Amino acid sequence: MSTTPNPDEVTAELALNRALRWIDRPRDTSAWLWIGGRTGSGRTALLREVVACHPAAAHVDCAGRSAEEVARDVAAALGIAATDFFKGNFAAVAGQVSDDPVVVLANTQWAGRMRTSREPERVLDQVARALIEHHRRGLRMRLLVEVDDAQGRAAELGGRHLTLQGGFEGMPAFAEPDEDATLSSALRALALAEHRFVPMSVWSLLCSALGRDVPESRLESLLGDAAAGDWIHRTDDGAGAPLASFKQEAMARQLRTEMPAEEARSCHARAVTALSAADASEATRWYAGRALAGHAAAAGRFDAFLEDTAAVAVVGHESLFEAFEAAFHGLPIPQGSAATRLHYLARRGVRPSSQGEWLALLHLTLMQAGPTEEAAADRLPTAAGPVALPWRTLWAEGVGAGMFSTDALVKRPVVRTLHIVHTPTGDLVTARTRRDHIGTWDLTTGAPRPEPGEPTDASGTTQADQGPRGWRPAGAVGGEVDLPRMPEYIRRGVRSGHLIALASTDGVCVVEINQSAAQEPAPGLLKCLVGTGTKLAPADLPAVALTPTTDWLTDVWGAAAVNRSSPQLASPVSPASSNSTPPALRTRACALLPSRSVSRPRRSPRTSPSAAGKVRDSSSTAVTGACCRTVRPGSTTRWPEAVSASSSPWSASTTGGSPPTGRSRTRRRMYVTG
Repeated sequence: MSTTPNPDEVTAELALNRALRWIDRPRDTSAWLWIGGRTGSGRTALLREVVACHPAAAHVDCAGRSAEEVARDVAAALGIAATDFFKGNFAAVAGQVSDDPVVVLANTQWAGRMRTSREPERVLDQVARALIEHHRRGLRMRLLVEVDDAQGRAAELGGRHLTLQGGFEGMPAFAEPDEDATLSSALRALALAEHRFVPMSVWSLLCSALGRDVPESRLESLLGDAAAGDWIHRTDDGAGAPLASFKQEAMARQLRTEMPAEEARSCHARAVTALSAADASEATRWYAGRALAGHAAAAGRFDAFLEDTAAVAVVGHESLFEAFEAAFHGLPIPQGSAATRLHYLARRGVRPSSQGEWLALLHLTLMQAGPTEEAAADRLPTAAGPVALPWRTLWAEGVGAGMFSTDALVKRPVVRTLHIVHTPTGDLVTARTRRDHIGTWDLTTGAPRPEPGEPTDASGTTQADQGPRGWRPAGAVGGEVDLPRMPEYIRRGVRSGHLIALASTDGVCVVEINQSAAQEPAPGLLKCLVGTGTKLAPADLPAVALTPTTDWLTDVWGAAAVNRSSPQLASPVSPASSNSTPPALRTRACALLPSRSVSRPRRSPRTSPSAAGKVRDSSSTAVTGACCRTVRPGSTTRWPEAVSASSSPWSASTTGGSPPTGRSRTRRRMYVTG
């Protein structure tokens, strides 16, 4: 018998025989096998048989797990420790695979906690693909992956495929009598749920969202009807509260696909409103914590949902980030929105170990967003209810990620030294770069203070630096320091009692440890192995940049950067353009972005927006070291990136990614005739 799997459907017994012979076939290179078939065809059982024959195999069941969790489970099963640098991802893990392993990924089609989820695709695209594309040359790895469409995956990523016979062919038919219309509505409402297990009160709520009111008592009786027995069954939440779920999750998937898209969005929108009610029952809050974000994503209202602090506070961070990936898959995130902050948190590797830690991080983000979000930050601890924040931000100085203005430029100094010092008027926090003083603030209030002379750490303080494995004493290679886990963009901290001053690329902040909150043991790993797939939308080009004036350029770049030259130095203007368009409309507006390079030779107006160069316009204005493009009034040109504006010394990140941490040696100069 050939060891090459047949593309046609085969029995489970034959598939197992072929898979085992394929694994043992002597080859020098890695290979992968896609296992497909309908639900119930025995794919998962086949892979369990494979693992039984190869006990050392790295076996991960992806059902109900995020792509991040799958990646970590695979790394742990392969015996690979976390990479020792913040930017390492699962591709770096794949590059460390050795010992010719057998890797089995089961139930990838059921990955994720919610039905509106991108986790199945993320598992295949960022975990399975990484193993395929980044394994070491010469490695003899055998990768078996359970999928819905084995042949399609083989066509996309190569490898072999097996499709099993049999399985779930279709749904049971609804009974014909009119009285069974209630069953039909109830089943469609249950399929509308984002979580597989639904309390009875929520099931009734979803029926109402679908347009048919069904009381809980009627739904309770349905669970005992023979007509519903082929579809659903009853379980409980561990505390005795009844829950309903489909016997086969494929039934819910099929019912969801039968509902028109616009009707489904309207139903999900009504569910979001009902689940967000302040007087919701305990069972409803239990369900909302696991599924509310998914309903918001399915309704196309996720960004508006993020503005509701009370609703966000009750949602588990795992489901929140999962819904975030689904809501903005293929859709750009609007600049300046609440989703922008979530995007930066995802890019910076935020992976909380508890709901309290997540809410503390969210509170910090709101504090860094400035006065516009202070009210939301104040509401968050109350909205958290019984969840205690292990630490809380007292104040933050700087510019939050994703915040920007196109009217001015600000600096982003890199904090090299951070001190807490005692003075007769109170404790202070002072921050410096390698050469310059950044700022000094009151430790508890954040009010600006004069720089103390030769600041040194006060007695009783602890200096620490953060690495991928946690906080360590400042300057030390190892050791542990008791500081809160933070995103990777915070690298330095100094603690005095229950107050901690922290330095990040966004600025300086002070947090207060909640000594009464139960401190849960947190894993040492602080970064994500699977990155976000979301992207930010470009910012709109400001109207003033369409016809920039000398005064505006001077306000943005400073008088020292603008030089006035004689008219003879102006670039020549063609007679055609001179006669047809007034000079004000022929201005080449500059997207005033900091560049990391010095000036380069002149480029055409169609040069890539990210390229640095020198452009002269018809009024003899030139900008060196800026990103430039030709813009005319009324055009739809948008900013590819934007910079922050603030009176503080901190510059915000560009919209294309995490804030820069290195120094920029850009040379900027403007020449203005007249």
